Amino acid sequence: TESTALRVEVSSTTPGDRSAATGVSTTVAGDQSNNPTSTATSGDGAPESATSTAPNSSSAGDSSTDHIAVIGPVAGATGEFLFLREPTSNPDAECPSGHLGFRANDQDSIHIYQELGRLGFTRLEPGPRGQDALIDSCEESIEQVLIATSAGDGQPPTLQTFALGANWTMSFTQSELSWWGDVFAGWAAPTDNFSALDLVLFDTETGTVRSLAGKIGSWQSMWDSGYDYLLPSGWSTVVDPARGSVELTSGTGAVVIDIETLADAGETDGPIDGEPLDFFSDEIALWAAPDRGATATVFVSMQERLSWEWRVPSGTAVIYELQDAPVPVRITLTIDESASRDTTTLAFMVADLFRSHDAVG
Repeated sequence: TESTALRVEVSSTTPGDRSAATGVSTTVAGDQSNNPTSTATSGDGAPESATSTAPNSSSAGDSSTDHIAVIGPVAGATGEFLFLREPTSNPDAECPSGHLGFRANDQDSIHIYQELGRLGFTRLEPGPRGQDALIDSCEESIEQVLIATSAGDGQPPTLQTFALGANWTMSFTQSELSWWGDVFAGWAAPTDNFSALDLVLFDTETGTVRSLAGKIGSWQSMWDSGYDYLLPSGWSTVVDPARGSVELTSGTGAVVIDIETLADAGETDGPIDGEPLDFFSDEIALWAAPDRGATATVFVSMQERLSWEWRVPSGTAVIYELQDAPVPVRITLTIDESASRDTTTLAFMVADLFRSHDAVG
C-alpha cells in the first residue's frame, strides 16, 4: 500500500542497460540510509539458509536522487526488475551500491525491496519455465542469489534470499550459474576446503544452499574404471565390475542410462532404426582421482565430450563419449517418449555430473 511501500515517482524514464550499469536520473521517495540488511544463518554445519522477502514491507522517508537501470523483465508477472544506484556510488566500481526495484508495466510508481539492503552488481537469469533468479555479486564473488515467485499480475514478486559465504563460496561468473530444469545451481567450494568443488542448488523447498547430488540421489564409485556416477533416488542399477559398466534404469523404466568403457563399447554407429538429429562437442570436467571408494571432489581441467542424438521409434537416444579421458567412456541415454519432463531432466543431469578421473590405479 502507499502507506507501507517505499515508492519512486517516475514522470519520464527510458530503459537502461540490462546489466544495471547506469540509467535515468529521477527522484526517489524514501530514506535509503540505515536500511536493514536481510541475512541468512546456518547452524550445526548445515547449508546456508534462505530468507523470504515480502514485497510490501518497505517504509517511506525522505527523498534523494538516484539512477535507475532496467535489469530485465519479470517472468512471473507483468513488469520489470530495476537497479537503483545510489547517487554517491562510483559508476565504474565493480561493486556498485544500490537497491532492487520492481515496476509494473504502464505504471509510474516503483516498488523498492528496501529490506534487502544494498546490493552490488545484480544480474537476471530467467528460467526455462517462467522462473527468475537474480545474482548479486561483487567483482568475482557471488554474494547472494534471489529466487523470485510471482505475486500476481502487476504486483512485485516475493523473493527468497540465499546468502553465500558461511558454508559455500562462489567466485565464478554468471555463465556458471544456470537453471537445471526447475532448480537454479552453480559450482561452489566449501569454505573449509577451497580445493573441492560441488554443484550446489538454491533449494526453494528447504530454503538452503545444498549439494545438488545430495538432493536427487547418491554418488557411486567405479574407482577401478576411473569414474563416479550419480544414482538418482528410486532408480535401479546393474553393475559389471569386470567390464567397468553400469546400467541405470528409472523407476518407471522410461529412461535407461548405460555407462561403459570404450574398449568394450565398440563403434559409434547409432541405433539401427535411428534417425540422426544432432552432433556437437562440448567440455566436461576432469577430476583428480580420489581415494578408493570415495567420490572425486578436486577439479583438474576440462576435457572434450562428443555427443550424438537420434530419434528412435520409442523416443530419443543420446550418446556421449569421453575419448581422451584416461579411461575413455561412453554414456548412452535411451529416453522413451512416455518419460516425464522431470525424469528426462534427471537423466541429462546424470550425464552432465558424471566424474571422470585423471588417473586410475
